[in-house]
Formats: sequence, C-alpha cells, structure tokens
Amino acid sequence: MTRFILVRHAQTVENNSSRFSGRIDSKVDEVGTSQIEHLTEHLIELSKLYDIDRIYITPTSRTRTTIAGIADYLGMELIESEAFLEIDFGKMDYMTFDEIVNLYPEEYEKLLKEGNFYKFPDGESLVDSYNRVAEEIDSIIEEMENKKSIQSYTETSKINSESSKSYIEISKESMDKTKTVLICAHGGSIRNIISYLMSDTHETHWNYRIDNASTSIIEVKDGFSVMTMLNNKAY
Repeated sequence: MTRFILVRHAQTVENNSSRFSGRIDSKVDEVGTSQIEHLTEHLIELSKLYDIDRIYITPTSRTRTTIAGIADYLGMELIESEAFLEIDFGKMDYMTFDEIVNLYPEEYEKLLKEGNFYKFPDGESLVDSYNRVAEEIDSIIEEMENKKSIQSYTETSKINSESSKSYIEISKESMDKTKTVLICAHGGSIRNIISYLMSDTHETHWNYRIDNASTSIIEVKDGFSVMTMLNNKAY
C-alpha cells in the first residue's frame, strides 16, 4: 500500500490578497509563518504513526519553507518535482479576478465558457495540470509498489527422533510494507491528486476544499483509494 500525506503550503502574501500565484515565487506571510509552526508539530506527530519514506516539494520557496521543519526533524532530503507545480496561469499570474475581468474581458468570458479546458494565455489549462499531476502520481505509486515487497524467511525444523535426523524446511512469506509519501504542494495540485485518486477525473476538482497549511491523507492499495483525512486544520 502507498499512503500519500498531502500538505498545502502555508499562506502567502498573494493568497491573502486573492491573487493568482502559479509560477511566481510568492513568499509566506506572517500568518503563514504561524501556520508552519503548528503544522510542523502536527506532522511530527503523524511521523510517529507513519514512517515517512519520501518528501516531495515543488521548485518554490513557499513549499520548501512550509515543509522544512518536518524534513529537518526527520533528517530527510527534499525531492523537487515540477509536476506538482500549481497551474500555470501564464500572463494572468499575480492577477485578481477583478483585474482579469477589466484587462482581459474576452478571456474571462472564455474562461467561464470553457471551464477546466480553458488554457490561460501563455499558460495551461486545469486539465493540462491534472494530466501532469496524474502521471507523476502513477510514477510514484509504481516505484513504491516495486520497492514495498520484502521477503521474510521462516525456518521450520522437524526432527526425526528415531533416526536422529533433522532437516530444515524453509518457506518464504511475502510481507508488504506500506510506503508513505509526503507531498507539499499547492491547492490546485492537491485537488488534482485527490480527484485523480478518488474519482479518476478532473471533473471533481472543485469538489474539494484545500486550505493553506492543511493536511489530507489518501491510502492506495491495488488501485483502490481510501481517504482517511481531508483538509485537516485541527491542530
């Protein structure tokens, strides 16, 4: 089984001002800094329940800053993955919806009409981002599944008392070890992961609320996914 712990980065200046922040390297603000302190404590407690095998981030300071505490605590290196980046908003990055309506009214109408298939100018569509995220998740699961099986050997000794002859019967038992992967990414990316694993379609993308510094957990075994935590900010 592969377990995914999905963490959205802490609040940034752009999040607080409701600006699109896809590929821009937005910084964590004061609220976000406070969130990270509590989130790190929460993740340390989770790490006592689950052995974390890998930690993925995106090539952004907001994901690296958010997850640095737990990575330091566990002494683990961070793996950067561009596949988990937020949707590329292109020339509309760093804009608010009001600014898009005023500056690009025709594009805004297209956005409303085309929905998830709308491709931002010089950027990508939500479906594009969903596909790259799904491909990366498949790759991780395949790699984890290939590594999770270990062999334990049990020896059963049978002694023939009459002939004082002994022999050992060796049997092999396959024993699966759950692999746990922590991914610190973005709201859109995490919704893509969840919608892919839970329903195998981008159409449920907006059914999930993913707040800053929240934790969600999905366990995957033999292609079947179970969500055990969603948008947890109980800490």
